[in-house]
This record gives sequence, structure tokens and C-alpha cells, in this order.
Amino acid sequence: MNEQLGTSVPLVVDDEPFSLSIVVGILKDLKCASVLEAKDGTRAMELYASDKKPTLSIVDFNMPRMNGLQLLKNVRTGRARMPRNHRFLMLTGNADLGLVRAAIALDVDSFIVKPASKQILADRLHKALTERPKMKSILDYDAVDIEAVNRQFLGHEPVGQPVAAAAAATRTDYQEWRVPLEEIKP
Repeated sequence: MNEQLGTSVPLVVDDEPFSLSIVVGILKDLKCASVLEAKDGTRAMELYASDKKPTLSIVDFNMPRMNGLQLLKNVRTGRARMPRNHRFLMLTGNADLGLVRAAIALDVDSFIVKPASKQILADRLHKALTERPKMKSILDYDAVDIEAVNRQFLGHEPVGQPVAAAAAATRTDYQEWRVPLEEIKP
């Protein structure tokens, strides 16, 4: 594990300076090669397009301009200048099941509940760096309607046109439940 972290370059994306500093500090304690920082998904997209390529991203759900779900969807659909299977961990202080389901549909690698602890972060990083889930097609990821989730759970207006909203509205096998993230078992 330490060998993998020693060569990794995580990108931490969070608009809350205190939360950002905690995660960055833990990653430095874990001896990551270097740590990149961004205040929102738009800045993360700029870093993805630069020469400073992160090996994994640790991203907050709720941020201005471009939130964590929008950034994850951009990566999984190939709209970011990163491999589609880029390792992606979501930071959250918000455990709405709709957010969790959308992130799972986009094959998030793991969740980290704020405030992050060193042990939990190390465990989630180890899992993300050692396990490689099978990727779905770009069309499958594109069909995840994150804009409806954003409006309902994060209170954001959509950034673009909602995708597959009509298909989601006709589903009969969907039921919404709200539970604390800590109660969700793997």
C-alpha cells in the first residue's frame, strides 16, 4: 500500500478550505508523491487537461460551478482529458441516497464521509488502487441523469441539458429512500 501511495498523485477537489486542508494533510502524511488541489470541478477539468495528471481524484459532491457528480460523469463519458477508468473517490457530508445511487451508477470507486480520518482514507485509497471495476459503455454513463439529482439533492440548477430524464420518469422499479451514509453496508 505505501509503495502505491508513494507513486500516486491524488487530486483533492473541495470548495471548503478546511475540509480540503484536512484531506491534503492526511495524503501528505500517507507519503503520496505529491498532492494537487482544486476548489471546484471546473478547475479539476483544467488540471486534467494540463501536464499535471493526477493518478486518482478525491472529490466533494457539493461545489459551485461544477460539482462532484458532474466531474465524475465527465470522466466516465470521456469528456475529461483523463482515462475513463480514472480512480474516483467521493467526499461527502451529505448522505442522500439519490446522490449515492447516482455516484454508484457512474462507478465511483469509493465514498469518504467528512471529516475524513487517516485510517478510513488509507483504506479507501488502498481499495481504489488495487481493485479495477469493469467499465460500462459511454452511453450507459451518459444516461445517468445527474442534473435531476443535482436539483433534488444539491439545490443546483442544471449546468446543461438533462440526459435521459424521460427514460428515468417512466421507470417503475425506482423507490427513493434517505438513510445516513454510515448505515449503508457494502
